[in-house]
Amino acid sequence: MLTAQTLAQWALDLRADQVPADVLQRARLQQLSCAGALRAAAGLPLAKALATAAPRGKFPVIGRGKKSSQRAALRAHATLLGALDYGDSLLWVSSSTAACTAAWALAGEHSAAELDLAIVAANEVSGRIGLAGMLAPSSGPAWLSTQAAAAAIVAGRLNGLAAGELAHALALALGCVAKGLSPTMAARGLATAAAVQAGLDAVDLAQGGAQGDLELLDREQGFYGAHGCQTPLRTAFAGLGQAWLTHTLSLKLRPGSLFSATATDALVEILGRHVRAADKRLRPDQWTDCRVRCAWPTWAMQSAAATGLPGLTWNLPSLFGVLGKGHEIGAEQLTHDWWQEELPAIEQIASTVRVEHHWAYTLQAGQALIEQLGPLFSELSISDLQAAFARIGAGGPKMASPVSKSELMALVKSRPSGLLGLMKRPQGDLSTIDLQAFRFTLPVDLRLSTTRGGFWPETRIVPEGGAGESLEQLSTRAENKFAAGSSEHAERAAKARTFSGTGQEFLALLA
Repeated sequence: MLTAQTLAQWALDLRADQVPADVLQRARLQQLSCAGALRAAAGLPLAKALATAAPRGKFPVIGRGKKSSQRAALRAHATLLGALDYGDSLLWVSSSTAACTAAWALAGEHSAAELDLAIVAANEVSGRIGLAGMLAPSSGPAWLSTQAAAAAIVAGRLNGLAAGELAHALALALGCVAKGLSPTMAARGLATAAAVQAGLDAVDLAQGGAQGDLELLDREQGFYGAHGCQTPLRTAFAGLGQAWLTHTLSLKLRPGSLFSATATDALVEILGRHVRAADKRLRPDQWTDCRVRCAWPTWAMQSAAATGLPGLTWNLPSLFGVLGKGHEIGAEQLTHDWWQEELPAIEQIASTVRVEHHWAYTLQAGQALIEQLGPLFSELSISDLQAAFARIGAGGPKMASPVSKSELMALVKSRPSGLLGLMKRPQGDLSTIDLQAFRFTLPVDLRLSTTRGGFWPETRIVPEGGAGESLEQLSTRAENKFAAGSSEHAERAAKARTFSGTGQEFLALLA
């Protein structure tokens, strides 16, 4: 059976009693977290522009206290989450934005539990599609296309498609989304919303008889070839119902790419230490130099960022400017008035920030990924990896890249548990990996110098709120993100975690 057909059949056959309870709970936390992000984004000029252009309807717009048409509410939710890069991540994709916004748009009389199950199905399917394209030279397979795929899976389940129809819907969704992505916030948001809507449109068309390319995920020059991925990790598609990618859920604690998380975590810690030591905040005019040494993913993200606040989610100097002045990136800091008033201070801080690539950190991040996901690489040779790393390096910012065979072998041999040993084992798949123990390794070393002399250091390896944290920790983070200091919303968050009514009632609780 072709991959698209296998994924569609599994997604439709999935029952709640087949899913571990903690996996379903994580799907509920995804919704709480995304709703909290939308509440924080309600003051953005983009949010107000979306609301102004939206017609009235019966669908709640989270964070706005208003109702709009289904399409306008979906566009508002997906655009804001995409613009701020505030949707939560799985192992190699950001499926939460599409899965949650599509489920809310189609909530109707479905139960809240049915929404959870649809989101789990979307996580598992889109997560595998993105993970298989992990060695692509860009994030194309893991971003917009997987958003469309996640939306199609949610809509297919909730709209009652047959397996054959959903397979065509999935193929249509994957085949119609461009791989380009603008580094500016507004353009990223609109591209994300378009991808989510494309997933819903693909379901409508497939239900009416339209057909997609069912071989898209299997042909050598199909989906992965179009994204420049010559070595898709096809073992990622195995383990359905045995390995749960939803276990790798990483909650975003603040806006920005996952690749910025350890850097902003480190800065928040330094700012907090300064307050505890000096009993006052560090002023913008006291910043003299802020050096950020990081691994390749963080450095490449920064190199592709648009300048200033329009590129906030990828631009570390801008993120540091907002954090340095506001000590948070929440509802207050995401308003036009706050940005305008504090722009000189933000720019003052941003001008001191230097982002530097550190090869030792890149090797540490790469080795951790290989060690944790080793079975997925078991069918690849050193030559395959060498070629893949060369393409990845060529697709990013220009720099000296250690992709010679001798350098790769040095990385492989650095620990007994490295890839060389894994390549001698029989081929594995996701079911042989402990996904609950997976942690993103994104090392960063921050050194903030001030006018008071000396410097404040902080090193981080894994992001807070990331994969590998306990369900209790993630629950607390999701509830706090949703509540944002409001006692009323803290009560709503606690109720939402165990709510068992209709999807419409659940959505009203989130809104």
